[in-house]
Amino acid sequence: MKKDEELQRFVSAMPKVELHAHLNGCIREETLFALAKERNVTLSSTHFGHDPSSNSSTATTATTAITAATTAAATTAVIDDDLSVANMYNKKPRSLMDCFEMFAEIPKCVNDRASLERITREALEDFAAHHVVYLELRSTPKRLKDLTKKGYVETILSVMTDFEKQEEERYKLERQSSSSSSSLLLSADNNTLVRMPLKTRFIVSIDRSGSVQEAEENVDLAIELFQQSNSLVVGMDIGGNPMRNDVRNFLPSMSRARHAGLKLTIHCGTVPSHATHLIVSVCCISVIFCLSVCVCVSKTNIFLLSIPHSSSKSFRSRNACRRKQRRQ
Repeated sequence: MKKDEELQRFVSAMPKVELHAHLNGCIREETLFALAKERNVTLSSTHFGHDPSSNSSTATTATTAITAATTAAATTAVIDDDLSVANMYNKKPRSLMDCFEMFAEIPKCVNDRASLERITREALEDFAAHHVVYLELRSTPKRLKDLTKKGYVETILSVMTDFEKQEEERYKLERQSSSSSSSLLLSADNNTLVRMPLKTRFIVSIDRSGSVQEAEENVDLAIELFQQSNSLVVGMDIGGNPMRNDVRNFLPSMSRARHAGLKLTIHCGTVPSHATHLIVSVCCISVIFCLSVCVCVSKTNIFLLSIPHSSSKSFRSRNACRRKQRRQ
């Protein structure tokens, strides 16, 4: 048991990197309920109105909505208990569509600058607490009550900038107060390592559920912010419900972002699709830096992805060499 505890502490204190964190997906459960209560938002009882450990068919098929205030009151007793919260939300098996339906509830509550600032700040705090030293946060620009799409992204970037400054100041002070005789930077009580500061960057997303016009707006915004000095914007992402639209419709938009210097990530192979092979092939002859999910990818596509590539020309020439070798 002691070794397990030591290993747990070691892993907890290890510096970590998170390259694809969904901002809305990072919202704290208690924050979601608090914002819903403040804004008198109705949350779906299908996902938030009952304990998923129940096997009642009525409970699992409920579609009526209950008020957020009732939901918050019903869950107050478990919000402070991490295990209870995990059991409440993570015990019930969910389909992919269930997850997207739950995601759709969050924008109802995060609908203005104050709530956006709150969930961004809390997400950074939570990653920092887990000793993440580099974080790429992603979100689709939205028009809120008091924010344009540009204002949405700039609000997130502002919170990130302020948080980084605070992290640098904290780290500097903790280093100064740490034990100078130790080869490791320990906190003043010599029990824990001084946590390294969190560096943050942002990925502008395209939601495939939207239109190509909306995607182009996001590309324009990403390029504009990326070209600013000391920008925290590093790339673009395309994701969203894989059952909506054809992702290939957005490849020209992603290509334009790439030519502007932005790095790309694309959700691919979430569900079986005839488009998956084409997308993977495009990734192999383009400069796609990250493929996300990829649970429904064929062996052929896995082989394609395993081939190092720097350009479409080198990709084609390697294939030509292989064909020549087979003929010989």
